[in-house]
Amino acid sequence: MPLEIDINVSSIKKEVLFSKNIELAAAIQLLADPTHHKFADGWISAMSNSISAEGFETLKMLYTMRLHGLELVEFMLRDRIFNDTELLISSMKQYDEVEFIYTFLGEELSRERIAEIKADEGRLRALEAEASVVFTGDFTGLRRLIYDTEGFRRSVIELIKEMDSVEFHSEIETNQRWYKQAADEMRVKLANAQPLDLAQSIIGRKFLKVYDFKEYYFIPSYFFSPHQIRFYNTELQVIIYDARRSKLSEDEVGDRVSELLKTISDRKRMEILKCLSAGTSYGKALAEKLNLTTATISHHLEQLKAIGLIKEERVKNIKYFKANAEEIERLFKQAKNYLLNINDEDSKKKKEKH
Repeated sequence: MPLEIDINVSSIKKEVLFSKNIELAAAIQLLADPTHHKFADGWISAMSNSISAEGFETLKMLYTMRLHGLELVEFMLRDRIFNDTELLISSMKQYDEVEFIYTFLGEELSRERIAEIKADEGRLRALEAEASVVFTGDFTGLRRLIYDTEGFRRSVIELIKEMDSVEFHSEIETNQRWYKQAADEMRVKLANAQPLDLAQSIIGRKFLKVYDFKEYYFIPSYFFSPHQIRFYNTELQVIIYDARRSKLSEDEVGDRVSELLKTISDRKRMEILKCLSAGTSYGKALAEKLNLTTATISHHLEQLKAIGLIKEERVKNIKYFKANAEEIERLFKQAKNYLLNINDEDSKKKKEKH
C-alpha cells in the first residue's frame, strides 16, 4: 500500500546566508588593515572620508588585535544576530566586563584567567607566549580591552554605528550579484556533501577541533576577501568565504549541463524524480511503485543525488529522499542559458530595458 510520509528527518541545521553584520565586521577589518585588499581601494578611500578621528583611533586599536576587528563576529554568532545591527549593539551592551572580554577573544582564555589578569596587571605579560592566540605582539588593544573594557566597548560600538552608513549599504547593494551567486553555488555543494566535509574542503585542511555541531552556517563575504575563515564553538560552526571567487567558468558550466542531461536521459530516473517531486519517499517504496529492484533504485538515486537533483536525509537506518526543486529549476535555467548563449547579466539588462 502506498505511503505518504511527511517527517522532519534532520536535527542538524545547515544554512547558507548573507549577513549584514558579518559584512560590517569584515569591512571594519578591511579598513583596519587595507594593505592586502587592493580590490576595494576605491571604497576604502570613500569610506575613509566619512570616518571620524575617533573612528580612526579605534581602527588603529583594532589593528593590534589578532583578527584586526573580525573578532566582532564572535558576538554575532553567539547570539545568532546576523542582520539586525541595532539588536547586535544592544546585545553587546548587556555583557558584563569579563564575559565581553571572553567573547571578544573567542573563548580562548577562560573567564577565571581573565578575571585574574584584570586583578593583576603583571599577569598580562604572561600572555606573550600565547601571541598567536590573543594578540599580534602589540599590547595596545589587548591592554585597553582588559583594563578599560567599558571604554573599549564604547569605541567599538561607535565605530559600528559609523560603519553602518550610506557608503557601506551602497557597496552591499552594488555587489548583490556576488552574494547571490556565491550563496547559490554553495547550496549546491551543501546538497551533495556533509557540512563538516564541505567546511574542511573550503578551508583546505582537516580540523583539529571538531564537536557534535548542531548548526552549520556558510556565509559569503565581499569585504573579507580573498580569504576564508572558520569560527566555531561546541554547538555551531561558521565558514565565512570569499564571494568573489565563486564564479563558475564557462567550462565548468558546460560540464554541469552535460552531466545534467546525461543523468536525466534515463527514463527510470525521470520517473523517480517525478515521484520525489510529489513527496518524500524511500528506496523500498520507490522500488515497489516503479517495479524495480532496490539495488537498481539505489543506483539511480545515487546518480540523481550526485548532481544535486534530490536531497537525502537519514532517520535511524532508513534513508529518505525528496526532490531538490530549487536546484532542478536552477540547473535547467543554467542549461538553457548555456545552450542559447545567454548570459545572466545580459538577460537582466534586457529585462530592465523593457
